Amino acid sequence: MLLSTRTDLELLAKRVGSELATISDRTSLRLEPLVISRPSFGGWFVDLARLPGQRTFTLFLDRSTGRHKREPWYGFSTTRRDDAEVIAKAAASVIGQEPIRDAVARPITKNEYGQLFLEAISSREFYVGIYAPVEALIYPTRTALRRIARFARDVVRVLDGHAGSTPMALEGSLPGIVSTARVRRDILARRGQAAFRNRLIGYYGACCFVSGPHPAFLLEAAHLATAKGRDDHSVSNGILLRPDFHALFDLGHLAVEPVSRKLWLSPEIRKLAQYNDFHLASPQVSKRQLAALDATALAVRWSRLTWTPSSAS
Repeated sequence: MLLSTRTDLELLAKRVGSELATISDRTSLRLEPLVISRPSFGGWFVDLARLPGQRTFTLFLDRSTGRHKREPWYGFSTTRRDDAEVIAKAAASVIGQEPIRDAVARPITKNEYGQLFLEAISSREFYVGIYAPVEALIYPTRTALRRIARFARDVVRVLDGHAGSTPMALEGSLPGIVSTARVRRDILARRGQAAFRNRLIGYYGACCFVSGPHPAFLLEAAHLATAKGRDDHSVSNGILLRPDFHALFDLGHLAVEPVSRKLWLSPEIRKLAQYNDFHLASPQVSKRQLAALDATALAVRWSRLTWTPSSAS
């Protein structure tokens, strides 16, 4: 099946929708009835799912003409530029590829996914998605269908978890978190820790301590123990965290049990589906690196928790 007609798009949409239905639980994706529509510039599209904040996940067969012939694409639409940038960061963290802009004027890169792009159609219409190689959609395999569905699910999981958001925005959106002026100052000050962060990236690689590999630009350096004016910048006193996990760590909702070295989340955060799977999980570093962490610093953080770990294992 060469994706070239409305019928082809409708069939592909049904098959991708079936894949999404099996894997999109525990995310904010909500499947939509399939309705094929036509944009003003030619082709067809179908909104497969809706997300909070006037976002949709869409399959699109673009038949418009341009300097380079456009290809089928799938991805997210939104009505705000700042939201499109947030979605683009989330998508980049999922597939490890920076988006191109002004995609019409550039050749499309061929790789496993296609080419990630961010494009403004108007002041109220923005798209973040993947131009898929046409050959990937000729007699699409189950693997190809799953890849589209997994892309949607994984980007939405990052968006649901606020990865890529500023820690300050995250602070106000998590239930049960009481912000303090000191924590706000600490979160803003961490951006100046470039040397410490670079040292940790050299030691751990571009890997979040909680969630695993991510593009380096998404990771922040976190101290296990801090002391005003004389922080210990050794690798045994630091880990790399996604911004949302860093905020949780600083605010006492994420901790490392000093003996088992397992991850613990507060009962408040465990109620959120996007975080529950990380509770009692093993950190995403080597056994040697885990053993080398400052045991005293971990124990001090553990002793200062305001919730009782033994109450909800």
